[in-house]
Amino acid sequence: MELVGKKILIVDDEPLFLQTTCQLLRNEGADCSTAVDAPSALVELEKKSAEAREFDLVLTDLNMPGNLRWELLQAGRHRWSHVPMIVITGVPSLPSAIESLRLGVTDYLLKPVAFPELLTSVRRALANAVSRPDSAQTVVLSEGRRPADYEEIIGSSDAMLSVLAVIGRVARSSAHVLISGETGTGKELVARTIHRQSSRSDRKFVVVDCNAVVEQQLTADLFGMVLSDRSVESGLLAEADRGTLFLDEITALPLTFQPKLLRVVQHQEMVPVGSKTPQGIDVRFISATQGNLEDCIAGGTFRQDLYYRLGVLSLELPPLRQRGEDVIELAEHFWRLSVPEKNASLQLTPSARELLLAYQWPGNVRELKNVIQRSAMLASSDVLDVCDLPAEMERSVDQGRTMQPVQRGTTSIRAGHTPENSSEASDATFHARRAETERTYLLQLMESSRGNVTHAARKANMSRQGIHKLLKRHGMSAADFRETDNP
Repeated sequence: MELVGKKILIVDDEPLFLQTTCQLLRNEGADCSTAVDAPSALVELEKKSAEAREFDLVLTDLNMPGNLRWELLQAGRHRWSHVPMIVITGVPSLPSAIESLRLGVTDYLLKPVAFPELLTSVRRALANAVSRPDSAQTVVLSEGRRPADYEEIIGSSDAMLSVLAVIGRVARSSAHVLISGETGTGKELVARTIHRQSSRSDRKFVVVDCNAVVEQQLTADLFGMVLSDRSVESGLLAEADRGTLFLDEITALPLTFQPKLLRVVQHQEMVPVGSKTPQGIDVRFISATQGNLEDCIAGGTFRQDLYYRLGVLSLELPPLRQRGEDVIELAEHFWRLSVPEKNASLQLTPSARELLLAYQWPGNVRELKNVIQRSAMLASSDVLDVCDLPAEMERSVDQGRTMQPVQRGTTSIRAGHTPENSSEASDATFHARRAETERTYLLQLMESSRGNVTHAARKANMSRQGIHKLLKRHGMSAADFRETDNP
């Protein structure tokens, strides 16, 4: 998309940024106007409307006079909803990102922004405005109802309806997205849905499993390389050009490679291995993690600046145990997929239904799918009973109902300590006793580590992700063990 003749309004209270950006865009042929605060910008918008020469695009800061409550964004989307807006802020925050998305902002960029990155965003916004005149169209999610465009995501709980609403807003933006959630919650499915609902849907969705990458080959795999005959073998970034690159389990990305990725994300350009010539690209990055990136940053295994670039917009997926009746809806869906020849809906006995809803599903949707597929193959009828489900599920639920929570600082079971009531100990199942011992050990470990997951993992000779899984399994949080200053 050429910028020649395009009318762009730039709004910022920093004179140097305002002048520099205006001049650079004018060098590209754009017709730029400037405003130093929100009221002046609204005056400019009104004036151009009266002259029937409306702006084609608005670039605006957030933290400036007259816009402390996003007045410019709100008025702009209400009065000139067909004019795309790009937010450029030096103070990013989740509330401002969410509000920007809610108001239909086209992109959300972080200062300092490299001009090639800004230019790519400007061209993309103008191109989308031309190809989609109704650029302010939104996905309307009525109370208790699902949008028709998300049939591949099963579930109608409040938790999932909230996720679907956010997906609709995120898809309309070009900003990079970070999806977090426990293993098996459907992070890649959500990423694919965002891609399909975006303006990039006609381009490729490329997946990179960071857990499976070989560090020595990663640069060539992503950037491509120059061959002996001087031809260039394209990498995954070139394949994802004008599309989406999905980085699964981003916490596993080698620390030595992270500066290279940061430059690609920030400047939207890459240099193939063996070449010295940068190549411009237009790639949206969607990343996913089941770990806590903030802990990784604190532990020195993940760069904070890369986190800010990749996590402009964040989306957290709820675990299955928090989705209520979605468990039954998902079970029916997987049953139909497992036995399509029967063309019958899943029938559950009351006890089987109760077990499905009571079980905690540590493996989330992936575990539920495996359980239903197995049960569908082994069940003797179309009615699913408790005996058709794995015995471990019933033991886990029974254990959860009988175990008393161990309070911090009042641990009743310690190494070498035997309960006074020996019959009570002998009556407990092996699984219940093991889980109780595991919980006690975890409490002591986290207390001695003062809530530092990295230190706890080293002491236990475990991975940080393993510690996080244990904390979630026992309903704990690392923050509960960190010392806080008394007021």
